[in-house]
Amino acid sequence: MQPHTDCLTVLAHAAANKALVAVEMRTGEAFADGVCEVFRACGADLVVFHGHNCRLVEDIARCSPVTAHGDTAA
Repeated sequence: MQPHTDCLTVLAHAAANKALVAVEMRTGEAFADGVCEVFRACGADLVVFHGHNCRLVEDIARCSPVTAHGDTAA
């Protein structure tokens, strides 16, 4: 499992650079998407994806940048 702050860093970087991230949710759902915004509301960190709506960052098991070749970075 990836620490919450690591996910926040990856997501914030993706939002700032209009980059894609590979995401695995705690539920097992996995997807690659762009990040519109990362913000804090009501004591929780949230991320808005282009095609996967708003999600709680704490519900993300792991995330990583997607390289130009479509592979995820380690």
